[in-house]
Amino acid sequence: TALQHHGASFLAAHASGAASLAPLPIFVETARGLGNVHVNPDADGVVRRVLSSGTLANAQVIPGLSHAVFDYLRQKQAGPAPAMPPLGADGSWVVDWYRRANPLSAYPYYRYIDLLSVAVHNLDRTEVSDARFKGKIVFVGAIAPGLGDIKTTPVGGSTAMPGVEVHLQALNNLLDQRYLTDAPPAGVAAACSIIALLIMAATIWARMSLATLFTALIVALGLLLDCQAFSAQRVFWPSATWLGTSLLALFAGWLIKYVVEERNAAELRRAFSCYVNPSVAEEISRHPETLALGGKREQITLQFSDLAGFTVLSQSQTPERLIALMNEYFDAMTEIILDTDGTVDKFIGDAVMAFWGAPKPLPEHANNACEAVLRQ
Repeated sequence: TALQHHGASFLAAHASGAASLAPLPIFVETARGLGNVHVNPDADGVVRRVLSSGTLANAQVIPGLSHAVFDYLRQKQAGPAPAMPPLGADGSWVVDWYRRANPLSAYPYYRYIDLLSVAVHNLDRTEVSDARFKGKIVFVGAIAPGLGDIKTTPVGGSTAMPGVEVHLQALNNLLDQRYLTDAPPAGVAAACSIIALLIMAATIWARMSLATLFTALIVALGLLLDCQAFSAQRVFWPSATWLGTSLLALFAGWLIKYVVEERNAAELRRAFSCYVNPSVAEEISRHPETLALGGKREQITLQFSDLAGFTVLSQSQTPERLIALMNEYFDAMTEIILDTDGTVDKFIGDAVMAFWGAPKPLPEHANNACEAVLRQ
């Protein structure tokens, strides 16, 4: 009788396929319609979404409770069709939760026992009078924890939210046309690409400490822009995506820099090992900055030596034999010079020019040069 008298009542149904629960037919026949109140919590047990529809055990598809009420109210108003929330693959959408004014709810709650007392005993109580509910949207539901219809939501804090309020907040989103939207995938991809290129460039061309600081600034700026976009435009940017992109770009830039520097160091060692002791070449590769481009003044010991009678010898040998003899001679001379920490400067015909005390400092460079000469 009450449902018939009101004429605009919607009953809740738990539409989840074979496990659905629906009101008794006698109530369904007198109500305006059914609304699905089934929700799917996320993996962490938090309810963030509501379903736009659901399927009963008899394969009947019914709208979500908030959608059923909104469609009824929309039909009573003229004007363009309102915007609807973006739906996920399962037909659900993210609720833009309203701040709760008190630990219980963002909306006023009234106890059923108080309303019943007024109706039965004809009491005059202003807080539950007919005038307070006239023209209002009223949701009826259980809030006692023992009845099992208590949901954990992002705004619940330490107090869980009654399930009835989940759908009331969803209806409020529909009425206010206030929806959370994901950032466009193309925009996310472009932003991540730019961030990755900037961080990799900073990592490759700058010192590691500066590159790390730059990455931290990018992350902080991104979080600030994310919060601004969410607060002002209700657009959700996937912070975890670009944060992971930043860290991967930092690692990739460091890896590229390491590989390039290691390759350059290997080439430098290989080039210098032909003229200096391998330990000196290793030292130079570790500290290439010690090789000043404009040179520097140092006290060193030089050696100039050539073969006596080389002109006569060269005239008596074939070119192939002469080259073999000179290679054997230069190999022996170079080995002695390098063993005494000297540096081969150049070969001039049959002459050898070498020095000690550079590029690696050598306190006893004169003694080392004399030892090399005596061994030659």
